[in-house]
Amino acid sequence: MRLRCFLPQLFLVLASASACTGPTYDNTEPFVADPPSVYVAKVKNILVGLPPTDAEVAAVTADPTALPSLIDTWMALPQYQQKMMVFFELAFQQTQITDVNFVDIAPPNGLGNGKQIPLLVQDATESFARTVLAATAHGAALTDSFTTKQLWMTPALMQLYAYLEGHQANDAGAITDTFAKTNPTVTFTLEASAGPIPIADSLTVGGPNYMHFYNPDILTQVYPDPLCNGVDPITITVSSSSLYNLLYGEIPAHKVGTSACPIRAASGKGTQMLDTDFTDWKLVTI
Repeated sequence: MRLRCFLPQLFLVLASASACTGPTYDNTEPFVADPPSVYVAKVKNILVGLPPTDAEVAAVTADPTALPSLIDTWMALPQYQQKMMVFFELAFQQTQITDVNFVDIAPPNGLGNGKQIPLLVQDATESFARTVLAATAHGAALTDSFTTKQLWMTPALMQLYAYLEGHQANDAGAITDTFAKTNPTVTFTLEASAGPIPIADSLTVGGPNYMHFYNPDILTQVYPDPLCNGVDPITITVSSSSLYNLLYGEIPAHKVGTSACPIRAASGKGTQMLDTDFTDWKLVTI
């Protein structure tokens, strides 16, 4: 595995760095590398969070080339995936991602206020780390991950990428809604009294419930204009942002007659996203 070859080099550098005892290095002292008892422990700890056994240290002490095979053994342990997920998230600065980071690329509301948005942000945090792990597990070089057009994604992340494709913002924040342009006659309908609508029916082109969605919150949401309250069903003008928001249970901005009814986060009971939409990972070509 390419990762197996990369890690010993990385940790030997770390081990060597530990020999420096201050801000300046006295090069009159001979260099002494850390012994296997130190660097074997460092490698195994970062891979699986476990200490090395006496036998493992003894094996590398007797033959330093034994370390790569030990790394293969550790990488097969169940602790490896979880430990290295965190390592790669930190190494590639993915843990700094928050919903605020999406406001500039999806103005004005970013990812919105849906109750499942934290799950979406977590998926965004994990996506690249999962991609690197999967690639290196199949023998790819670590550097291949920087040019790949394939990412590990959940259905929720796929939906987000589709939204960003249809809701394009320039540097001035002006929006080009390619989804609305290609679907000018489509409208969205939120219903409550008629009962739940399977998402498959909502997405079946030409079907009686195409672009009709169930959201019980439309009956209880309070607006500044009382003419907006309790209306069932409500019709929403086509836009990529409205479609994205209603999938997360929000009630998009709409009109009842001439009354303007602004976007509402609602309670989330009308979400169209399943829990599995945030956990079903698969390799997707972008």
